Order: sequence, then structure tokens, then C-alpha cells
Amino acid sequence: MKYKILIVDDEQANLRLLDRVLSPDYEIILAESGASALDILARETIALIITDQRMPGMTGIDFLKRAAAAAPNSVRIVVTGYTDAEALVEAINSGVVYKYITKPWINSDFKITVQRALQHHEAQRAQRNLQERYTKVVNEADEARASFRNLVGALLQLQDPDGYDRAMRVISLATDLAQVLELRRPDIEKLQLAIFVRAILISGDQASSKAIGNSVDHALEALRKFESGIEVISEIPLMHEVVIAVKQFGEKYDGSGYPSQLFGESITMIARIGALVTAYDEMSFPLYDEPQIEPKAAIEKIQNAAGIDFDPMMVDIFCSLVKAKEDKELHELSPRVSTESAVSLV
Repeated sequence: MKYKILIVDDEQANLRLLDRVLSPDYEIILAESGASALDILARETIALIITDQRMPGMTGIDFLKRAAAAAPNSVRIVVTGYTDAEALVEAINSGVVYKYITKPWINSDFKITVQRALQHHEAQRAQRNLQERYTKVVNEADEARASFRNLVGALLQLQDPDGYDRAMRVISLATDLAQVLELRRPDIEKLQLAIFVRAILISGDQASSKAIGNSVDHALEALRKFESGIEVISEIPLMHEVVIAVKQFGEKYDGSGYPSQLFGESITMIARIGALVTAYDEMSFPLYDEPQIEPKAAIEKIQNAAGIDFDPMMVDIFCSLVKAKEDKELHELSPRVSTESAVSLV
């Protein structure tokens, strides 16, 4: 199949000349004005547009600006016999014009320029196809992760309703923090999935802890169960980043954590967020038979661990979020308290 080339010029002689030069190798479509050329672009798929610059009613560059919107995938060349450097430079820099050819031209050089323009057209098309395939793969991966997240959440809810409620609280806190940190939507979904996965891997530990008596045996059994679950999930496609994050929930910002003694930003952002909000939730709603810590005291403990257990920048943001949430809840509660007081007085 031959490439379609649209040639625009108000001079018939130039149209006939370029038609003779290029028609043996390409399908040539001729137009005598920018307006008629735009009509052609509305119904034809054109690989290359070649236009004269000086035409009545609409200059070549003005036409190509409109052509760029009408047919963005077409490569555009302007032919000029006049010195109009400023307009040409602007058009080239803005991407409106691929190249310009000066009059008079040499036919062999003109054909070489056309060949190169069409090679550029092919390269752009290949890049677009690659980007489309990449976008499709990424979307499919995101959909798969979202489906798996929903499945894990549903299984957790059936197996351990309390664990599910805990995971939902942690996910809510983590999502708020992630949004302030401007994580991309796919990364937020990976964070949510990582929290669900960790929750289902430790599900039932509270009950077994009471049975075994919070002993070393329980800790070893919980660790064995966790590592076995991680090994199974590692075999699932598209879960690589999530598995890495779940493994790193036990790492500490100063490098004293488990299992790899990672420190600072060598710990993934997902894991740093997850570890921080999980610690806060477990202080507020203890997993085992430990005293519950009031929010203010929990925040103080989190702040004291900044730079040791947790990313200090995240700690500052998270503590501000928690305080803002408490203030909002207090503000929403105040009118109701006032109304109830007024009613009791009556």
C-alpha cells in the first residue's frame, strides 16, 4: 500500500511538477488552497502534507496549524521561496512543521526529504502503537490487581471479620496519607492491596496467641505462617511490588528492622506508609491483650519514633492528618452536644 501525500499549492504548475516527481512511488492528492486541503483531511488519512507557504487567504503555516489539529499523525512540510525565518522557526519549534524546503529545489533532494519524512511518520506510528500496547498492559495489570484486592478483602472478611475491620481502618489512614504524598492511583491501589495481603497473612494470630499464651512458640509459628504465605503469593503474576512492600512492613527507618535491615528511602514508600499507619492503628486498637493507647499518646509515641522506626517526613504529615481529623470530628460533634444541652435545659 502506497503512502498518501497531500500537496497544497495555489499554483497549478507546482502541483503538476510535484505530482510527476512523487506519483511513481506514492499516492498523491492535490489541493489548490488550505480550505480545500482541510476538507480532504476530514475524509482521508494522510501520511505526509506538503504545502506552499505563500498562498492567498491562508498561508502554509496557518494551514498546517489547523492541519495539526485535524490530522495530528500526519507529518508536515512547508515549501517557501521567501525569507520568513521567524514564522518558520516558531512553527518548527512548536511541532507544527517537521521540515521546510526552499525554492527552487532539486528533485532528487526533494525526494530524499520526502523519504525521511515518511520514515519519521513510521517511527511515530510505531511509538504510538508501543505506547498503546503499554497502556493496555498497564490497565490490564491494574484491573487484575484491583480484582485480586477485592478477592483478598472478601476472603479476609469471611475468615476474620475483626481483621477485615482493622485492615479497612488502616487502608483509610494509608490512603489519606498517600494522597497527600501525591502517590499515583496505581500505587495507592498497591498500597491497599499490600495492607489486605498482610492482614490475611496474620489473620487468626490473636486467637492463636491466647491459646499458646503469647509465648516464643507463638511468635515462631506466626512468622512461619507469614513467610509461607509470602512464598505462595510471590508466585502470583503482577504481585512482585506488593510482595516486596509486605515483606518490608517490618523494616525500620534507621536500618534496625526485619528482615533485611533496610534503611531510609531504600524501604519502598508503600512499606513506609503501611508500617506507620499500622503501628498507629495497633496502638489505638491493640492486636493482643495490651492496654489501649489514647490517640494523643499514640501520636506522641509515633513522633518519638520519627527517624528511628518511621520516615520523619511522613510522621509530620500523618500526625497533622490525624489532628485535623480529630478537630473535624470534634467540630461536627459540638453542635449536637449544644443542642442536647439546650433540650435538657428545657
